[in-house]
Amino acid sequence: MSNNKYSVDYKIKAIEIYLSGKHGGLEKICQFLKIKSSKTLRTWVKKYSRNGASELVSMSGKKSGFNKGRPRIRKMSVDDELIKLKAENSYLKKLLSLERGNVKD
Repeated sequence: MSNNKYSVDYKIKAIEIYLSGKHGGLEKICQFLKIKSSKTLRTWVKKYSRNGASELVSMSGKKSGFNKGRPRIRKMSVDDELIKLKAENSYLKKLLSLERGNVKD
């Protein structure tokens, strides 16, 4: 399988082969089915035994929550922008005075 993406059916087939106990251990089954690592198959077996096939669906790249993903950009009001700019200006003035060595507290 390319790109290490396995379908749910493929995962179930691998798990059933492993659980049958007829085809050897994890490493041998992984070699036979061309699964990259035995850790992958072990993880599938744990997930399958915990919650069945629904646990095997890949969630990579999918949002799973209310606040997932890039935050929305909210436009600032004029007053908020003015407050922000004044704070930045004050910070930069303080930084400049610290760099010059003449600190006034």
